[in-house]
Formats: sequence, C-alpha cells, structure tokens
Amino acid sequence: MAKFSVSHFFIIILVLVSVGTMMRAMAKQQQCTEMLPWVKFYCLEKGAVSETCWGNCTQRHPDLILAYCGGTGALPIRFCACVYPC
Repeated sequence: MAKFSVSHFFIIILVLVSVGTMMRAMAKQQQCTEMLPWVKFYCLEKGAVSETCWGNCTQRHPDLILAYCGGTGALPIRFCACVYPC
C-alpha cells in the first residue's frame, strides 16, 4: 500500500477546499435583468418570446440565461426582458 506524505495530504485538502469555494461562488452568482423596450417582438404562450427578443438578448448578453415577456405592473405594455449573470 502506498504511503501518503504530509505534502500529498495538504494538496488534497487544498483541492477539496478550492472546489468547495468555487461551488459556493457559482451558487451565489447573481442574476441581472435588462428590459429592451425598443425591440419589436411577440409574446408567445406562458411568457415565451419570439426569435427577435432572443436574438437581441443573446447579442447583448452572450451568456444569456432566459428571455421572457416582461413589463411593469402599472402599465399594460410588455417588454423583451433578458436574464443574465451579473
């Protein structure tokens, strides 16, 4: 059976701690939303959007998470909304 030296033990601990830190950072990643009121698009079923909204969102935010029909509660106007990592 191979023996582990103290340096191997510390390297393993360091790797485990760094992986745990990265996983926590990914879990805490904030999401931002941007409304694009100038984009002409169509709201489809259940908040889905037409290709023009998706195209504009991915052009502005290559790491796009979601595009949806957004709006303000006070106005009946709907906007193309993009959700992306901050």
